[in-house]
Amino acid sequence: ERFSGEGEKKKKKKKNMHNLIIKNILIVTLLILSTSFTLNDAAEPWQFGFQDPATPIMEGIINFHNHIMFFLTVVGIAVMWLLGRCMVLYDEDVNLEVDNFTHSTTLEIVWTVVPALILMVIAVPSFALLYSMDEMIDPAITLKVVGHQWYWSYEYSDYNHTTEDGEGIKFDSYMI
Repeated sequence: ERFSGEGEKKKKKKKNMHNLIIKNILIVTLLILSTSFTLNDAAEPWQFGFQDPATPIMEGIINFHNHIMFFLTVVGIAVMWLLGRCMVLYDEDVNLEVDNFTHSTTLEIVWTVVPALILMVIAVPSFALLYSMDEMIDPAITLKVVGHQWYWSYEYSDYNHTTEDGEGIKFDSYMI
């Protein structure tokens, strides 16, 4: 009886330890998941997607990206489906009879008009976003960056009045 009582205590202690480990794992998992969802304002290594937008322009870029990705996915799936159907239906083991199918006016109209319509549906939000990006309302600073073959040149033209020669702040940045 003495040994069975100690065995019960060991089992309870082991079970309590097991429950404590599970609770700690759940707490750590919850903390990791909660921080990954709440701290989306900074880039992370191997991040999939955009950061949280800070401006309405970036919000428009993200929405436009999602709009484009929808059409890209639909077109990609349709093309892969058509390729698969052609490989299955026109396999020489399955289809022994050759068709002389050369012209189909309806098919040619469809495969010309459908891509044109898709491009127009994509172009309308694209132009709206492009024109909204072109509008500059009182920029805080103006920076001119010129890329040369082996270095970059920077010019802050807003500070013309603070320099002795009145040309602003200019400098070159070399790679090494």
